[in-house]
Amino acid sequence: MKQFSILFLSLLIIFSSSCKKETTPEENIPETETLPTSFTKRVLLEDYSKHCQYCIPLNFVVDSMRLAYPNNTFIPLIVSTNHITQIDYFDTIATVFNFTSFPMGSVNRVPAVNSGTETGDLIYKKDHWAKNVDSELLKSTDYGLKMESKLNGNSMDLDISIGSFKANNDLKLSVFIIENDAYYRTLKRVLTNYKGTSLNLKKDDTTKAIFISVNLAGYNISKTSIVAFLHYFDETTKNYEVVNVNEVNAGSSVGWN
Repeated sequence: MKQFSILFLSLLIIFSSSCKKETTPEENIPETETLPTSFTKRVLLEDYSKHCQYCIPLNFVVDSMRLAYPNNTFIPLIVSTNHITQIDYFDTIATVFNFTSFPMGSVNRVPAVNSGTETGDLIYKKDHWAKNVDSELLKSTDYGLKMESKLNGNSMDLDISIGSFKANNDLKLSVFIIENDAYYRTLKRVLTNYKGTSLNLKKDDTTKAIFISVNLAGYNISKTSIVAFLHYFDETTKNYEVVNVNEVNAGSSVGWN
């Protein structure tokens, strides 16, 4: 009989399934998903902003960038700092990344390239975001995310499928709730561990992360989305790279590509 593991983390269940088998109804083991031949590479921009008078106009610039990339391949969000919309997630991330001023940003949490004096920095000024987004989009990826969310009033069930062409025990999953509020696409809540929830990915396999009855009360649901990304988070080697990201509107679904 096939063996599989289930990890309970608050409202999160993670399990993997690598082959289809005959099963009795009470086992309720999910059928295998067919992986695509490749995954669309998407890029995450984390904009750490005070929402000050100089930062807010930047949001319109970032939105113009987002619309310029096809197939939702550029996914920006704002992590508020020193503002009423700041959440305690920032306190954790600020102990890892070096912030000298705001607004600053990270593109896939990889060192900046061709960015003058900020080349090699993980967090850098807006002037270099676009060229680093372009650089990251040139890369391929062995990992993808497919997402399905269902609403029942203010409650949401979220099913994230993680596809992998390689075995990997070092990647983590982070899941953010984003609301397009008065200040733009603001991080409101983190559903996983702040530094990411560990995964055990197998070659040519699908792993699922399921969030049950996520409370969205108080959010404008029509302007709420979920951003999920796969990344390394190794404070010893300073490797924090985001290898892929995807986004779904609350109550909707998105495929691998």
